Amino acid sequence: AVVVYSFHWNSHQLDKHALEVATNRGRFVFKFVETVRLWNARHGGVYVNMTDQTPSNPYLDVPDRDIQSNMGHQLTKLNPAYMTRQIAELAMETATMQLNITSLNPIRPQNKADPWETQALQSFEHGKKGTISLLSEEKGQRFRYMAPLLTQKACLSCHAIQGYELGDVRGGISV
Repeated sequence: AVVVYSFHWNSHQLDKHALEVATNRGRFVFKFVETVRLWNARHGGVYVNMTDQTPSNPYLDVPDRDIQSNMGHQLTKLNPAYMTRQIAELAMETATMQLNITSLNPIRPQNKADPWETQALQSFEHGKKGTISLLSEEKGQRFRYMAPLLTQKACLSCHAIQGYELGDVRGGISV
């Protein structure tokens, strides 16, 4: 009986620790991406060479979206959302994680929330600061973490047109 109890207690402690590690990793990745987005927003977007991998963003409606450098290079502006999407695509190629930027009111239709994200985003509208889930799937268990993206002053240059105000939940990033 002592051995069985010890096994179950240790198993529970390992599961608890694994969930804490996954939560901390999800929170760290979210905070890092959120920080990079804010850096981009505070700089008014950043210009990169226009390529097949980085075409002009049709969802960015600003007069200086595409410019030509003094050297004749075609440049396109990456706003925080476009940059986040490119980081997410790179993360899927190089890491064992997926990132998704989403919203209940996305400008880009492909950023529509899945059912889990929709539920999380709705809870953020009611003050929840983040959500975690351990989902059982065919391939095994998958951990999900999501936190809200709150509208900051630097975000309003693009999102005020949607009716967002300082502090509003604009969307979220799921890890």
